[in-house]
Amino acid sequence: MTTYQFDTSQPYVLHINNKVSRSYLLYAALSFFLGLVLPDAGMLLIILSIVLVYLAINKRRKKDEPIQIDRNGITPFEEKTILWHNISRCFFYNDRYSTYLKIILKNKDTVIIKLDDYAFKGEELDAAIETYAGRNIFGLTEDEKNGQLVILILILAMVIAFVVYLILKM
Repeated sequence: MTTYQFDTSQPYVLHINNKVSRSYLLYAALSFFLGLVLPDAGMLLIILSIVLVYLAINKRRKKDEPIQIDRNGITPFEEKTILWHNISRCFFYNDRYSTYLKIILKNKDTVIIKLDDYAFKGEELDAAIETYAGRNIFGLTEDEKNGQLVILILILAMVIAFVVYLILKM
């Protein structure tokens, strides 16, 4: 495991990722070229390339709303800073399509920040939060990890029961 050291005189800032729009443009060029070369799927690939160029332009025009982590706290999108002494815990979680940073405050309120458009490494962000907070607040508690394990075991048991049911029914 790599340990990251931070110059705490400078804030850790997450910016919008421009690599995604470049990859859209690359795929659009490839799709356009294949559309010219392949007669059967040509029109479909050219339309796909136009859609990809449109998506790339929209990604490029998106305003950079940085998320700043410093010795005061976490400042999402140039809003009010969430101070460290108000934060109980924070962690990443994924739903089906997106990645989020969930911040749980001491008064049990939560702040959820969508991270899909940002360029970051999870280990660096984790280390920045730990360094600037000055305490171990990143990650799930043991109870939450155990709860997730119980859910996974229940799902596995249901899948096994369904497979056994199908085998016995044959």
